[in-house]
Amino acid sequence: MDNETINNRYILKSILGTGGMGAVYRAYDRLTGEEVALKQVTTPPVRLGFASRGGDENLHLSLAQEFKTLSSLRHPHIVSVRDYGFDEQRQPFFTMDLLKDADNIIETGQGQPLEAQ
Repeated sequence: MDNETINNRYILKSILGTGGMGAVYRAYDRLTGEEVALKQVTTPPVRLGFASRGGDENLHLSLAQEFKTLSSLRHPHIVSVRDYGFDEQRQPFFTMDLLKDADNIIETGQGQPLEAQ
């Protein structure tokens, strides 16, 4: 990774993981000076389901509404969404608090009784 920049604000440092919707990166926020987790959604918006979507509403607008809803959630067991938007290629992204030394959910759950999972 060659320190790609998203919206002239976030500098991607390293990849943390990938999944069905995209990839998560360790990123540097040039505005706040902090490290964050940045999820770049690579699934085309037409393939995503939106709780807020109705009728022929613009898909990018629906996705922005979903991100807005996520960013309003505050709970000790939910990672906070800090920012969201669309990059230069109109691909959606959002940033979250970066959890240092976070446990892998699969590894943590292995060997646990069903009641604990």
